Amino acid sequence: MKLNGKIALETGIFKAQPLEAALRSIKKIGYGTVELSSGGGRPHIGFPATSHFDPVGSTEKEVLAIKSSLAKTGITAGAMFIGGRHLLGSPDEQVRKAAVRDIRRTIKNARLVGCDLMTSEMTPGRLQLPLMDPEEVEKCRRAWLKSVREILPDLERTNTYLAFEPHPGDFVEDNNNAVDLINEVDSERIGNLYCFPHTFNFTGRLEDMLNYAGKKLMHIHIADTYKPERIVAPCLVRASPELTTRFRREVHAHLVPGRGEIDFKAAVAALDKINYRGYLSVQAFAHSDDPVGASTQSLEYLKELTS
Repeated sequence: MKLNGKIALETGIFKAQPLEAALRSIKKIGYGTVELSSGGGRPHIGFPATSHFDPVGSTEKEVLAIKSSLAKTGITAGAMFIGGRHLLGSPDEQVRKAAVRDIRRTIKNARLVGCDLMTSEMTPGRLQLPLMDPEEVEKCRRAWLKSVREILPDLERTNTYLAFEPHPGDFVEDNNNAVDLINEVDSERIGNLYCFPHTFNFTGRLEDMLNYAGKKLMHIHIADTYKPERIVAPCLVRASPELTTRFRREVHAHLVPGRGEIDFKAAVAALDKINYRGYLSVQAFAHSDDPVGASTQSLEYLKELTS
């Protein structure tokens, strides 16, 4: 599988540095493409957003400064990660409409910076929704479909794309279910983002999930993880059946590829089978204390794996 030129780095691991300094570090390591991180924070559950810019609130001057930094460092923006901050699946109509407005603003800024792909999550609007209220999950699905269909004309007019990943705790948690929902939209502008660190939180074999996504697979976040039972202390798992269910569904890491238990050789064979030609975007933010070392090791591992 010849994917060396399609390896990218999600910039969030360099969140401690100003963007241009981070880009210079990333270029020195050997990456030519980045996925700009606008923060993975999820305000509705109290996690802080960590980013180099705000895709909604940034001024045109600020966005053009980002474009200038990319040009100065010789880096291409292959994607823009907008995380789970925009609640397109909210059953609250006012919240949903606000999310649509935010995404439209994001599309404009993505094109301004020279990027045609945005990546997002399927955020429910409150913590643990899937474990609490199946009927509201269905409301989220309907709201998400309505939002995405409203956004489609903007994507088509600007020749941009939007890829969604199911995240543990979202209103869609399994990748196959996410692909089914994306297929309901029936547009080449909307695709699936497969996040490797979530593999053991999903239901099914890795190779089968990638094959199921097929042509809808638009982007990949790549990092390693352990199975949940190797991450959580046994005493916590034994605490209660509810906690055990939550841990197994949600706990995961974002490690340097090769340090955990994901079978990347099998994954590469599966990607080759479906002729995947998108980016492998490194998202090993568990090593934010050593961004240079983690980014270097990830690149070396993936080059060897895909050569």
